[in-house]
Amino acid sequence: MTKNHPSLAKRRCKNCRRFVSDSPFTGGIYVFCNLDCAVAWSKSDAALKVAKKRLAAEDRAARQRLKTWSAHNKEAQAAFNRYIRIRDKYRPCISTGRPADDRSNIWDAGHYRSRGAASHLRFNLYNCHKQSKQANRFLSGDVVEYRINLINRIGIEKVETLEADNHPRKFDVDYLERVKKIFTAKSRLYSRLFR
Repeated sequence: MTKNHPSLAKRRCKNCRRFVSDSPFTGGIYVFCNLDCAVAWSKSDAALKVAKKRLAAEDRAARQRLKTWSAHNKEAQAAFNRYIRIRDKYRPCISTGRPADDRSNIWDAGHYRSRGAASHLRFNLYNCHKQSKQANRFLSGDVVEYRINLINRIGIEKVETLEADNHPRKFDVDYLERVKKIFTAKSRLYSRLFR
């Protein structure tokens, strides 16, 4: 960096906060008025905090790069399910009709066509609705009652379209990251709206 560089004209020393017009002592994005200020700042708590933030960001980026497809899929599915539970917060269970204000029940995001049988519909909003834990986990989804109430909720045409949809889809990592990002944002918005 040259001594007459315009970005140095009105910058402050990171350590002593004096204005620095031209200084050969730059520490990346920081400017120091002399070598003593640069050394003093590097030993300070502020420098330690900056270094910790940088290392934490590098660590997050490394963990993100090492994440498997399965981990991305699990995170995307969790974000989608959270959104479904918030979206249907005031609706009764799709299968049993148990009221939404029943606090004794833990709610699931139950799929009409299960993720095991139709994994290509795992992120389909028409295929997934709030369902009681008992119906979803212990009654195998209670599919007969689910279908009856699903027809009332979305219509027979959409239900038949769901049942006929057997086109396989593969979700890549970029798609799963987008799903996670979109449904996390929607969950935050809906949770603020439905307080």
